[in-house]
Amino acid sequence: MSTILSIYAGPHDAAISILRNGEVIINFEKERFSRIRYDGGFSKKLFEDIFERIELDLKDIDHIVIDGKIKDGIPAIVKNTKGIPWNDIINLKSRMIFEGECEFFSRKLPLFSFHHHLSHAAGAYFTSPFKDATILTADSGGMGYNYSLSIAKDGYLFPQSFSWTTPLGWWWARLPLYYGVTNPGTLMAISGYGKENYLLKNELLSQMFVNSSKKLDKQNINLGVDVNKKGVPITLLNPKIKGDADLAYALQSITDDIFSGWFNQAKKHGSKNLCFSGGLALNCIGNTRAAKHVGIEKIHVPPNPNDCGLALGAALALHYYYYKKKYIPKYFSPYNGIKYTKEDIDTVIQKA
Repeated sequence: MSTILSIYAGPHDAAISILRNGEVIINFEKERFSRIRYDGGFSKKLFEDIFERIELDLKDIDHIVIDGKIKDGIPAIVKNTKGIPWNDIINLKSRMIFEGECEFFSRKLPLFSFHHHLSHAAGAYFTSPFKDATILTADSGGMGYNYSLSIAKDGYLFPQSFSWTTPLGWWWARLPLYYGVTNPGTLMAISGYGKENYLLKNELLSQMFVNSSKKLDKQNINLGVDVNKKGVPITLLNPKIKGDADLAYALQSITDDIFSGWFNQAKKHGSKNLCFSGGLALNCIGNTRAAKHVGIEKIHVPPNPNDCGLALGAALALHYYYYKKKYIPKYFSPYNGIKYTKEDIDTVIQKA
């Protein structure tokens, strides 16, 4: 019996997953514990609280998976790690998998680190209802790349390409600041109040292409608005004012077009099924419009396509991809958190 403990302790969307023989014992986001949106990092208290609530002993754990991107993100419960080039992005992005060992509560266990986009791809495919599919991942720039394409055939995953392309995800992270918000979902809602503005759309496109080969820290957005040293606009746009929502509309329109291009490329790989993950997959408007436009028959977006799904994705990658186990499609329930007792609920009500 194989039991995998997978931890994503990134700067945001931290999560923990435990799999036993491929079955999810728990998949829990830190924000559900701390009640802080998008909370990152890892705490021993979080780990202890989870193990108190599940019927599992520490001795049952025989594989550890940790995202290898951030050195400070290694949980204190995992010690003396070997074989993973922590914080060396150039080295980390050169391979899909790193293997090593660690000390976990006085036991030596095998330690694994999977590439950011491989974890996204595994989280998308191994929760899908498909035997065959094309898998796309896209975000603002995970571990040196912001796009990947993989193929799934008869229950097996085959990564094809990982690349840096148009920085669409980065724009979705930055343009909300022009409206005084930080959530891309809010910007997507604002887009519904805008109108088509071809000059503005073309300006966004031209700047995107200029930045398509640049690293994140060297990209600039110039929309004729004064910004402070952190790149935050000094004068904010107001969606209630006519024309101010057009910027959000333009970005959503570009997103629809780029998604259509990606989906069309995916379709050329022969499968009528598409899996899509990464932060950009949260854009349900773009997903729907592109799928209809291209003629994708079935699309699967996992319930946690952004970074909060990396712990689960990495665990699934170890179980299925690394150990070459055939995936048999089944219904995947998104309800994999801790179970709350009546006493838990009563305590919260009393506090409120």
